[in-house]
Amino acid sequence: MKKLILLLVVSAVFYGTSEAQLKITLFGLQSDPIFNMRKQGYSSGSGLGVGLYYSICPDQRFSLDLGGSFYGSGNGSRSGDSPIGTYTVDNSFAAAFLEGKVLMNLKNWSPYLELHYGAVSYGTQEYVQGVSDYLIDVTSTNYGAGLGVLYKAANNFYLDFGVGFNSGTNVNFLDLHSFTSRGKVIDYNVNNANSNMLIFKLGIAFTIDLSKIPAYSSGPYYSSTPTPYYYPTPYSNSCYKNTGSNNYSGGYNTGGTIIHHGKTPVGISH
Repeated sequence: MKKLILLLVVSAVFYGTSEAQLKITLFGLQSDPIFNMRKQGYSSGSGLGVGLYYSICPDQRFSLDLGGSFYGSGNGSRSGDSPIGTYTVDNSFAAAFLEGKVLMNLKNWSPYLELHYGAVSYGTQEYVQGVSDYLIDVTSTNYGAGLGVLYKAANNFYLDFGVGFNSGTNVNFLDLHSFTSRGKVIDYNVNNANSNMLIFKLGIAFTIDLSKIPAYSSGPYYSSTPTPYYYPTPYSNSCYKNTGSNNYSGGYNTGGTIIHHGKTPVGISH
């Protein structure tokens, strides 16, 4: 999994970034433990998350999102009475993932495949008479994959639907159904299982077009009011979109003096 994500990053560097976007996602989620984790008493839950991605070639048929997400979920709560007072016990987790997404852009719909790798912290917190304490606080290495789709609802605004599978190392957690009180002692079972979960996401995404942010320079090679001239397509980035007559990119013409930054355009000599 780590090698696949590294391959996505390296591919992005060589593929180019002349057409790029910053994408921010906000989402709600439903977390559902599966396999042994569910059998041993870890509950389903809901939570919130945020993602930040660098989108490469978003206007092409296939594009690439690189970034990460952070999210958390409450996974069950149990309250009861004991001779030492009322107690409450909560299960929860918090996750941080590096992610890579390959998107196929079809007009307003963009289905995607996602790979992710990161860490998940599982905790069980106990509250007794206003005093809190963590009974368990462990971290698991997780990896997985997911499928989803973006729907373009408006310019630079999307709806995001997705489902992912997380597979992780074994963790200890509390079975909330096992709590009993014996005098001043509260008993409970600590279980151990692979931290496997399904994550269902529903959210919104905003994009900022980085290719349209102007770049300025105070160096000696630029006039105060430069007018663009264009390199032929061999110098264009692989993401460059041919729009017709202006089949070129880069450079400036400062009124007769051609500034080419080390490259000589076709048909121009010094």
